[in-house]
Amino acid sequence: MPFVNTSPFARPVRFDCAAGFSAGGGVAPAIAELTGVMSDDEVAHWFAQPNAWLNGTAPAQKLLTDVPAVLDAARAMRFAVKG
Repeated sequence: MPFVNTSPFARPVRFDCAAGFSAGGGVAPAIAELTGVMSDDEVAHWFAQPNAWLNGTAPAQKLLTDVPAVLDAARAMRFAVKG
């Protein structure tokens, strides 16, 4: 059963406990798009900051409502960085 942190003081991130606490809920494919062109710190920052491709919403927040849009934004960022 997935654990979802709903605390107002933390960014929402879903972990799949049955899969050994791996990132779930669409996070893994977005991370995979970014890790080849960004450092771990840059990826974390990307998820936490408002994103123009997501109409000013942070990707971590947008994962709750529109996983495909976050993946598209991650792909766009990879293309922008890598060319």
